[in-house]
Amino acid sequence: MKAAVFAYLTLALLSIGAEPRIEDLISQAIASGEKRDFATAARGLTRALEMEAPRNVRYFAHLLRATARRECGDRAGGMVDFADAIALMPEDPRGFLFRGDALRTDGRTDEALADYLKASELAPAPAEALVRAGALKYEAREYPAAIEFFSRALKADPSFVPAYYGLCRAKADGGDFTGALAVMDALLAIQPKEAEAYHHKGAILYAQKATVHLEPALEAFNKAIELNPNRAIYYRARANCRSLLGDSDGARADVETFNALNRRTR
Repeated sequence: MKAAVFAYLTLALLSIGAEPRIEDLISQAIASGEKRDFATAARGLTRALEMEAPRNVRYFAHLLRATARRECGDRAGGMVDFADAIALMPEDPRGFLFRGDALRTDGRTDEALADYLKASELAPAPAEALVRAGALKYEAREYPAAIEFFSRALKADPSFVPAYYGLCRAKADGGDFTGALAVMDALLAIQPKEAEAYHHKGAILYAQKATVHLEPALEAFNKAIELNPNRAIYYRARANCRSLLGDSDGARADVETFNALNRRTR
């Protein structure tokens, strides 16, 4: 978890109505974390935790300090804070989600998976936790297990877009190109202007390298660019496709656009 976690958790803290002094200390720590001054953030949160505070305020303070400590290189201290947070509010899925992310970063995949599954049991909307579990299995190239978790996420919430992309990638990398394309078609049925879904479709078709798939791949890349003309990688993908189709002029033009967009975003 990076500085964005501080911004996320501050909303929860401000809605709690903690004592002003405690709230001030935590808000200052959040501001330091957003500036990536995690050492100052950790010191401020330690001061806050030395004060009397409601259980839910202490819970969020421990989660924030866990992030700050880990960013300072104190992974063990961060894990202690995660454990303290979970002990305070074992009914809240966020502690398990955030600790799962930290364990995943540390390569402790079995423990991370256990935390993600616990979060999915506690969360009223478990799709996010299940997608993280699926991503864990995808990274390990355990595609059947990844497909199971992504599918469960979509069953829990058919509108959760990250689950479609996870399922698509797991199916494609597992060799089920037809299934991967079907997942993107299902996403486009509910999000018809999702440019990245067209990019994924084009990439899956292009990866098969068969001539029969190149024209449909080109159509998909065209649609992605129509929906989002400022995404550089779409032009690179179309350039590769055009090159295989023999359209060297079109490929060259796409490479130039790709380079121009990259220069603009530097």
